[in-house]
Amino acid sequence: MPLYISYLLINSAIKSNSTSRLLSAYGFMAFSIIFSIFYHITWYIDWQGTRTGSSTSALIFVWLPLYSLIPGFVGYMLGKFAGMLYQGQA
Repeated sequence: MPLYISYLLINSAIKSNSTSRLLSAYGFMAFSIIFSIFYHITWYIDWQGTRTGSSTSALIFVWLPLYSLIPGFVGYMLGKFAGMLYQGQA
């Protein structure tokens, strides 16, 4: 889900030719993917019982796409702020 939203955001930013929107879209994509990769790594190395701590711990992969939207929107806002700074200097 985060990749589809990232694609839509990047595609609309390219069509509008807006650097601010493009930076926001890249921020969303980077933060959501980094969060997802981090959780996959913690699952793989079983950090503090992430994998073996519960019989239902694998259910996180059902909800992970939704959970990764939260840091994605944080990255979106940081990218928007960076875009506003860039537009102010240009």
